[in-house]
Parts: sequence; C-alpha cells; structure tokens
Amino acid sequence: MATEAIDYNLVLIDLESKKAAIEATIVGLRAMLNLGADQYVGGAGPAERKDQPSAEVRFDSFFGMSMPDAITKFLEMSKRPHSVSDITKALQDGGFPTTAKNLIASVGSTLTRMKAAGDVVSVSGKWGISTWYPALRRERVDAVQKANEAKSKRKKAKTKATAKSGEQKPHSSQPTAEQIERIKTLHAAGKKPGEIGRDVGIHHFVVMRILKQNKAA
Repeated sequence: MATEAIDYNLVLIDLESKKAAIEATIVGLRAMLNLGADQYVGGAGPAERKDQPSAEVRFDSFFGMSMPDAITKFLEMSKRPHSVSDITKALQDGGFPTTAKNLIASVGSTLTRMKAAGDVVSVSGKWGISTWYPALRRERVDAVQKANEAKSKRKKAKTKATAKSGEQKPHSSQPTAEQIERIKTLHAAGKKPGEIGRDVGIHHFVVMRILKQNKAA
C-alpha cells in the first residue's frame, strides 16, 4: 500500500497560524496583568477598545518638539504600545525636525534613556507609557530603592574604612623627659630632626624646638 505524501507547506501554514494565535494571546494576557482586566475587552490593548479613537498623526503633530516629547505625545495619542519602527515612521509623518542620518537608531537610543528615567517601558518588543503598567512601575521603584540602599551602604562602609585607615597617633607637643633625652642622644649621633621625630614618635618641629632650647641652655 502506497504511503500518502505529506504536504509540508500546509503543515507550515497551520503551525504559523497557531503560533500567531498563541503570541496574540500571550500579548493580551501580559497587557491584562499589567493594566488590569477592566481596562481591556477580549485581551486587547488600550487602542483596541471601541470607545477610544485611533491616533491621527498630522503633518505638523510633532513640529518643533524634542524627541522624548514627540515620542510621548505619539504614544499618548495612539493609546497603545508601538515598535521602534512604528514610532520612527510616526515622527517622520508628523513633521518631527531632525538631521539624524539614522533616525530609527536615534529613536531607539532615546527610548532606552526614557526607560532608564521611568517614562516608558518595553513590553514584548514594543514601547508604551510607564503609567499604563503600574505593576512594572512598582518593580522599578523597588529595584531603584534597593540599588540606592546598597549604594548608601557601600558609601558608609567606604567612609568608615577611609576614616579608620587615616587614623594616626597624634604627635605630642609636650615630650616626656625620656623622649627629650632620646632626642639629644640621636642628635649627638648625627640624626636629622625628621629622622629623630620618626624614631621618637613626635613631630620634627617639636624636635627642632627642643634642640633649639637645649642649645640656648
């Protein structure tokens, strides 16, 4: 009995359709968990709600604006996350003034800086306003707080270690009789005031003063 040949083209099409459905479900669930189920209809993002208008980018929507402000305005207009390429195209269509040779790279770098500042977040390869995702904002706040606490502890430990290493035994301005005799002996042996001070444990100025007084006497 002949074996029926498998049409792998049909198998691939079937798998890709299932993959797309699964990815769409994952994106919807992630968005629902971050924003709250009451803000979505059927797992759709904010811009897919029927009561919200779609973004209308005019030729002058971003004219004269800085890139962070233009990005924020576009995301707020569209009310849903976008990829870097989508945001770049919107800025170009909206009259954003730029001399950048690679605008998409500039947009990507700006989004990264905005993310570090807590203005935007990246979800499944797309960028959205941080206020849309309170759960991610809490995680960031906790992470920043822990980082600041760790930094403060390191700073205190460093200050303490520096203070400890910098502690020195103060030189006495009133040497004892034994030290005075030791100074005289070392001076007679040809030692210099600095060498005598290190040997006796007092400042060389004190040594010079004692030697001067001894000479005057």
